Amino acid sequence: MVHVGVLGAGAVGAFFGGRILAGNEGEGAVEDLKVTLVGRSSLLKAVEEAGGMLTTATVHGETNVMRVGKDLVVTDKMEELSDCDIIIVAVKGGQTETVARELAAILRENPKPRTLVSLQNGVCNAQTLRDNIPLDGVSVLAGMLVFNIIWNDATFTQTSTGETFLQDGPHAALFARMCARGGVEVEVEEDITPRQYGKLLLNMSNAINALAGVPTLETLMNPEFRKVAVLSMNEALAVFDKAGISVQSPSKGGYIRLLPVIFALPQLVFKFVFPYILKINPTAKTSMLQDLERGRLTEIDLLNGEITRVAKAHGIDEPKVNTELIALVKAAEGNGSPHFAGEDLLHRVRGAQTKL
Repeated sequence: MVHVGVLGAGAVGAFFGGRILAGNEGEGAVEDLKVTLVGRSSLLKAVEEAGGMLTTATVHGETNVMRVGKDLVVTDKMEELSDCDIIIVAVKGGQTETVARELAAILRENPKPRTLVSLQNGVCNAQTLRDNIPLDGVSVLAGMLVFNIIWNDATFTQTSTGETFLQDGPHAALFARMCARGGVEVEVEEDITPRQYGKLLLNMSNAINALAGVPTLETLMNPEFRKVAVLSMNEALAVFDKAGISVQSPSKGGYIRLLPVIFALPQLVFKFVFPYILKINPTAKTSMLQDLERGRLTEIDLLNGEITRVAKAHGIDEPKVNTELIALVKAAEGNGSPHFAGEDLLHRVRGAQTKL
């Protein structure tokens, strides 16, 4: 038997847990696979209102509907993870330290070899888990995904293309195989830190999308919003270079340093080349915008905030564009998106650049 748990079963966690179970059919399936989703009351309510059903769909159209039962457990009790072999951690980064301490107390009561897979935004979450769950036999692997998932009712839908990377270690090959069977390819690599910083660069557009308050594709097709993204990304790259941080594309064969160049292309050229770079559902929204819409705190400190943290740690001049974006997103938390127009947001960040 293999028991896969998800701690923080929101859009990402429920999608991965659901796809792992959905793909476990036919030759080569894991015998007696069980998936436990630990989430908020909103997840439990959504599944209950859907008649005890949970639906996941990949960007390629693979859709599966599963019923809660012996093989699929949906709960708000973290104790249900005590005998898990693999635990996907998908809580918001600001909660990592707190939930790690709670999880450590639970796992300590049932010692066994197990692996935690961090599928969280930011760069430091896996280390935070290691620091707060110092138990023999417990391994923590960093992971990252480069696509969006939206959550509607009890349906979790992948809305853009992109890859998933996982640090090599115990259970990594098994996890990758189970995901692949569910239609989600996972690349296992010895060290994914450079890719995490590459994804961080890609995520510089999350704050812009949250402040715009419109679907991601609409944000990307707006030349003024792209100009803001170029300023943010170039500032981030300058900080990384001065700090000696290696940045690698979050996709195989990609060239992340060309992203600001692509975003700066004339509008007609960008609209022509973009579909060849990324396929994205017109309704897709970043998780940061979804957080603002739901009145939750965002992960801005783990994204743009990482740029300011690195700059401060290495004695580098304050990254003013990203500092301004952080302030604007924090002001919106609890109030919803301010729905900035592109030219207004561009004016704000350019003004921040000139501040003494």
